[in-house]
Amino acid sequence: MLAVQAILADGFPHMPSGMAYWRAAPYSYMAAASALIFGLSELAIRVPSAVLGLIALPIFYSLARRHIGRLPGLMATWFLVCSAWHIDISREGRMYSAFLTFFLVSLLWFEKGFIDKNPMYRVLAVVGALLTITSHELGILLMGFWCLPIFFGMYRLAFKEQFLVLTVSLGLSIFWYGYQKFEAFVVPGVIQDQGVAQVSLLVKIQNALHFHFLPQFWMLSDMREQHFLLFCGLVLCVILWVLTSYRFLARREAIPSWLYIISFLLSGFALFNLFGLVAVCVLLLGLTLGEKLREVARLRFVQSLLVLLSMVLGFWVFYGIAIWQGTGLNVVSQIDLIRKVLKDSFYYPALHILMYIEAFPVMSGVMILTSVFWILTRHQGLGCLRREAPIFVWFWLPLLVLGLTREWIGLRYTLPLYPFYLMIMAWGVARIAQFLGELIHDRFLSGGYSTKTTTVTAVLSFTLFLLVVPVINEQHHVWAAMKMGRLDYNQEIPSILHGYPHHPDHQGPGRYVRKHLQEDDVVIAMDVFEQTFYVGQVDYWLRLPEGMQQYSYQQNGEWFDKYTRSRPVTSPQGVDAILKQHKDKTIWLITSSEDPKSVEALLSQQVVTCRCEVYVGRDEQTRVYRFLPHS
Repeated sequence: MLAVQAILADGFPHMPSGMAYWRAAPYSYMAAASALIFGLSELAIRVPSAVLGLIALPIFYSLARRHIGRLPGLMATWFLVCSAWHIDISREGRMYSAFLTFFLVSLLWFEKGFIDKNPMYRVLAVVGALLTITSHELGILLMGFWCLPIFFGMYRLAFKEQFLVLTVSLGLSIFWYGYQKFEAFVVPGVIQDQGVAQVSLLVKIQNALHFHFLPQFWMLSDMREQHFLLFCGLVLCVILWVLTSYRFLARREAIPSWLYIISFLLSGFALFNLFGLVAVCVLLLGLTLGEKLREVARLRFVQSLLVLLSMVLGFWVFYGIAIWQGTGLNVVSQIDLIRKVLKDSFYYPALHILMYIEAFPVMSGVMILTSVFWILTRHQGLGCLRREAPIFVWFWLPLLVLGLTREWIGLRYTLPLYPFYLMIMAWGVARIAQFLGELIHDRFLSGGYSTKTTTVTAVLSFTLFLLVVPVINEQHHVWAAMKMGRLDYNQEIPSILHGYPHHPDHQGPGRYVRKHLQEDDVVIAMDVFEQTFYVGQVDYWLRLPEGMQQYSYQQNGEWFDKYTRSRPVTSPQGVDAILKQHKDKTIWLITSSEDPKSVEALLSQQVVTCRCEVYVGRDEQTRVYRFLPHS
């Protein structure tokens, strides 16, 4: 909203502090155009998001039909239509709906332009990619979506055409890198990173590669410090196991040399308790080997290696339970302790599929089983030309890349992968429906019935599944869609989708304060962005100290936030000091229901017991306190 205000006033997006705000510039300008038509309001800011959310549906269907067929494509589109998550981002006045739509249309235009060899769509694909890149930093994933199927040989392209795609992708990647530098939050007139003597080479490499997450080796560090001889024994046992099994089994079966090398790589990851990397390597092997996967899995050496990896994982789990038993991990049960230990073993790369399992358990189970089924039975390895092949690569590999670059992220930051999650789900259900149709035809309808009956039966199976899906598929049915579409203040919603456990009310408290605000009044707010828009001023930003430094800068000995130039307050004592400093003025304090724990931690006893609460938001949690002048 603040960027839109600036565009309407000055023609370019910036914050009240003067800091340029080019993040999600396409959406900011679309919202500004909407505000010119409807007036500057929440409705005007949200209109482009809602419209683009609707436009995403036919684009998604066109892309799904290309890769999984008409009926599964309709099924996947039905999931998106009824998706509470998609409706939620389409209601927000933010860039996520636009980003998803631009991402999908860029991918569709890419296939029509570079794969179907239509020059007009090639130009459109580049334009769409530029919109995607400037809408969100994860737009860089689009370049991977273009190149991964080429790397795996899933498109019939001549070398010249492959080179063209790679060249265009490289150019767009360079543009993305430059745009990330251009849109960096820099306050005019402020020298950034004052007081930093030097930056290590590792940090420079991380920043250059956009690679910010490295393993911490928590349990390994504990073992090295406390039980070093035990770790040496583990290393020795693993090496002896691999060497002995290879020398013994090499006489009976032909073991490829590359498999011998990979066995040491996987064993090394297991020794360092990096089983996330073990899972990544196994997945990449499955994608690469294709039809040879079952042949390789039958080797006794491979089976011996899997037993070894399982034993090492068991060792780390028991070690973690032993060292963390009775510590301050806030475990509620032994199962919870095991879950935390397993999370430590699989945390690198961060397996973000766990968020999908948490949000959509049934659908995620079907999707994972479908992926395993495809790799084991349908996949043909490098050079696979099956039309559904790219959707598996587009979901799983970028998900793993995100796990390498971010320790833990919200579900919404996997948004560009979500459509392919739905496609895999629909493709799997289509295979189940087809199997049931053929089974019913062969068992009960074979006498005198044509083969078309199988198709009819499959369609009926689809219809039956659509009727059942509201019962078994979380947040992808009509009732969930209607609930999210009618979302009201204080209504409970899944926080993993929305970010908060309920819909907060910023508008009511902000408008109340603005109505009664006098010229010399002081405003303290927990949500500096929303209340700067609704109230018109925020003098102090009330926030927990964690993370505050990245949003602040120091000038002439004073700290200000980068966005609104308000002064940060990070403790109850700070609030009391403001009340004492401005005792001759009216002071407004606006809380936020987005984080109830912050409210409890930041409000002093003086505020809680002052009986100066003058307004309660429609969410029944956001409150306005007014402190009158006193001598």
